[in-house]
Amino acid sequence: VGADGTYAATIPAGAVGPFVFEVDNGSEKIYSVLPDRTSNVVNVTPLSNLIAAKLSATGNPSTLASELAASTATISSATTIAATTTVMTALQPLATALGLGTSVNPLTATFSANGTGLDRMLDSLDVKIEPKGTASQIEITMKQSVDENQDLPKISFAHNATPSALPTVDPTKLVSTGLTPKIQALLD
Repeated sequence: VGADGTYAATIPAGAVGPFVFEVDNGSEKIYSVLPDRTSNVVNVTPLSNLIAAKLSATGNPSTLASELAASTATISSATTIAATTTVMTALQPLATALGLGTSVNPLTATFSANGTGLDRMLDSLDVKIEPKGTASQIEITMKQSVDENQDLPKISFAHNATPSALPTVDPTKLVSTGLTPKIQALLD
């Protein structure tokens, strides 16, 4: 993985989708999907992990590949678009506040880990997926400054439900622009 968060992988020429990608950073595994070979970009982020959970029969992204093999889950262009649209509709207030518009695809959009655009969206969210047998509970919390007696804005939903949208976002209350490079500089 490059310093800017990019990576390269080769899918064998004869391999046919759909594909499930797994990244293990040592403390957790996150997932992404690619229904076919129509994109040369596959992002593996908390948002792709959330989309994988929406595609999973149990809401557990770590079982998506085995569910796919057992035909209990389906990854196609249509199901991937539907899951992505559901997730991005719930996050639209944040996307709008960040100037991302309505058509950004967190699975295939090209971006850099530089604290702007889609990376800032990722910096502004905490996504938790709690598998519970045949269903998973998902919680998305927006990281922003709040008054002392306020909770951080969040939405919670079952993986097979349509989530409500985040509340209206004040971009001045979000995490600082460029937080990712600052954290990397601190680690360096």
